[in-house]
Amino acid sequence: MLLYGYGDGGGGPTEDMIEKLNRVKDTDGLPKVVLSSPQKFFKSLDEDDSSKLCTWIGELYLELHQGTFTVQANIKDGNRRSEFLLHDVEFMSSIALAINKNHIAKDSFSYPVEELKRLWKLLLLNQFHDVIPGSCINEAVVDAFEYYADIRKSGTTLLEHSLDTIIRKSCSENISKTSQLIAFNTHCWPRRAVVQLPDAIPEKLVTQKLKCGGTLALVDVPSMGYSVVASDPEYEACSIQVLQDSALVVFKNKFLTAKLDRCGRMVSLVHNKSGRDIIAPGCHGNQFVMFDNVPLYWDAWDVMPYHLETRKEVSEIKDGRLEIIEEGPLRVSAKVSLYL
Repeated sequence: MLLYGYGDGGGGPTEDMIEKLNRVKDTDGLPKVVLSSPQKFFKSLDEDDSSKLCTWIGELYLELHQGTFTVQANIKDGNRRSEFLLHDVEFMSSIALAINKNHIAKDSFSYPVEELKRLWKLLLLNQFHDVIPGSCINEAVVDAFEYYADIRKSGTTLLEHSLDTIIRKSCSENISKTSQLIAFNTHCWPRRAVVQLPDAIPEKLVTQKLKCGGTLALVDVPSMGYSVVASDPEYEACSIQVLQDSALVVFKNKFLTAKLDRCGRMVSLVHNKSGRDIIAPGCHGNQFVMFDNVPLYWDAWDVMPYHLETRKEVSEIKDGRLEIIEEGPLRVSAKVSLYL
């Protein structure tokens, strides 16, 4: 059975297609062609001896278009960020509605049912099977980016409104009248995380100034809740050692010891307490590689198995050096430029 027509069959056959099928259906040397329908085809299979049919066990997998896992990465990124944003809007709006007891007052909070419904429909439209994998036509890509921009703009406004309501209604006056910071966590597990802060920073907070601007801080937030960023945290800053020689750069704190070569590859990552090195001898982490991508068909969508035979490691350094970018208690980082 061959489904024909434009748009994966959804566009229907053209006159030229039907004419060609009529001409070849009784041509000597060619398979016999019968114009039919899916219903008739499967009915004929049911009427024949089904024992002659093959049995497929396992996942139904189209062994084509593996490239759609990565093609049009901006669409995939927009989809995931939109999902996170709308989830957070729903969660925070529910909290704001629950703590807002006076629904008659002017500043009462109303759950944004209709706007959320509109935004979810836009997001779900972009999850059509040819849009999110990036196998759609260009016009659909343009529309998808417009929808993501709409979701981001409207969703951010809704989120800020719900957060403002929560802070005004549930936080104490002492917090509301000071420059203390509040961290929110919409996940169902508690989090200790390094976050980037605005300009107003509580005193005694474990922080790290970034060379590129901004400040990092370590915060603790309970699951599905919020907490004031502690000005007197229960933990102390973790000291970091950065050692360099002609061959290696070593980052070390009381938990881990990481070694990078001059190409930026991780040659060792040791858990200090156990002494275990997760990088096998002779292997590297953070190794950039390139492959030739020359598919037989559908160059934007297919990745052929033989591409694995063309592996090339990227290890030629620009400027001949690895640069230490950040060196602090919360983040240490290095930068290396490589030739492709």
